[in-house]
Amino acid sequence: MATNDILCQHNITPPCTDSSYSKCPHCSLDLCLEHIIEHQHLVRIQFNEMIDRINEQKAELNNHSVVDEMKVKALAELDNWKANKIEAIIAIYNAKRLHIENVCEQSIIEKSKVQNAIFEDLNTTSNTIEKKKNVHPHDIVQLEQKLNELNTLIKKIQDDADAQLTNTVTNIRLPELIELEQRLQEAQERIKNMTQEHQQKIDAENIKIRGKDSDLLNLQRMIKAKDQEINNLKQNGTKICYKKLNS
Repeated sequence: MATNDILCQHNITPPCTDSSYSKCPHCSLDLCLEHIIEHQHLVRIQFNEMIDRINEQKAELNNHSVVDEMKVKALAELDNWKANKIEAIIAIYNAKRLHIENVCEQSIIEKSKVQNAIFEDLNTTSNTIEKKKNVHPHDIVQLEQKLNELNTLIKKIQDDADAQLTNTVTNIRLPELIELEQRLQEAQERIKNMTQEHQQKIDAENIKIRGKDSDLLNLQRMIKAKDQEINNLKQNGTKICYKKLNS
């Protein structure tokens, strides 16, 4: 072995005594030919492991079971939401339908009562007029007035029913919207009450401030009056001293 030869640096016991053949790109050690081949075998094993990982990843990417499970879960939740909404809508629909039928039925009952009453009156009046020898134009006007009264009452009944039906259809609300509107109304009421309470406190403080201002004004007046008294006393005292000096 030449003096410039480098011994194999492979980590074994006892150490390898062969000269270095090349620097291993795998571990950057100087290795003999045998151990270079051994390290190449290790690299080949790592390469094969990497290929296996790539194939596993490829198979995993082609496996859509996770997405399919998410899809099934999401669709189940959507179907559940749909079923709940349909159930709520059907319940609202049935209640509104029953209300509409009741309004119409009540309208027919009221129309029948009015018609029967007025037609009975018309029949009685017309029979009485018919028995007269002479029919006066006033009698015809009387019958026409009763017909007009009937038409007015019937129209009012129909208009009232139509207004109720329109209100029933146009004010349909889902339960969550009704709850939201109730919460909004409650929040507005709380804000209104809080505003009133704060305004009452402000008004009370303003009353206190006005009272303090009044007390301060009275105190200033008292001080001014005292100052005037002092000035008067000073002036009187000066006059007395002047008189005594002159006397």
